[in-house]
Amino acid sequence: MSMKKTYILELWGRGGEMFQYDLTREGHAIAMQDDSWLEDWSRDELDDHVIFQSGFKDLRQDQNIYDDYEILWGGLNINYCNLNIYEINSKNERNIVHKNINAKDAFKYYGKYYDYKSIDNDEYEKLDDDEKELMEPRLTLYQEQEVDYDTSSCKELIIDLDEELDLSKIYYEVAGTNFGDIIDSFYYKTNDNKDMFVINDGPDYGEGVEDHNHIGWYKPPTKS
Repeated sequence: MSMKKTYILELWGRGGEMFQYDLTREGHAIAMQDDSWLEDWSRDELDDHVIFQSGFKDLRQDQNIYDDYEILWGGLNINYCNLNIYEINSKNERNIVHKNINAKDAFKYYGKYYDYKSIDNDEYEKLDDDEKELMEPRLTLYQEQEVDYDTSSCKELIIDLDEELDLSKIYYEVAGTNFGDIIDSFYYKTNDNKDMFVINDGPDYGEGVEDHNHIGWYKPPTKS
């Protein structure tokens, strides 16, 4: 009978939180004419801008774009995700088995959960008129932050196995964004060839690094 083994994946690196808002075509024109208001955006600066008079779809005048909208996506960027892996022994002590490895280099690509990317205006202009009619303007904001090692913001994921952990059996799934691929989940392919989901509810973030934005176009899903 095999003995259960428990491993802890301790993650840190760089990630962030993303917000997306549908714009009116008038709002897109305002934003493209002068996007200086996005260079150092903050709650107050955005709420006071002229674009809020007619630029956002489904946004009331009394709404704040942060407080009244949920974070669309949050997680670590796969290019900047590092980790240690520990095995928990019978005394509930941690024994390190892999130290300071990069997730993208060490693990395998599982797939893309969803793609939140918008195309740039230059790409939009190359579309024919019928294709343009199917596109909608969108503003995406991304708050990039550090997830520090050996602090409360460092994320820990637990894997319980009936076998020795093998790095080649760990897969990552991402969400595509205009700011890089953000980790959604990890999976472990067991000896019996089953994909075991490893819960990843996103890290607690540390210090802010940089604010990013993207004004573009996307094709809404077709309603069934």
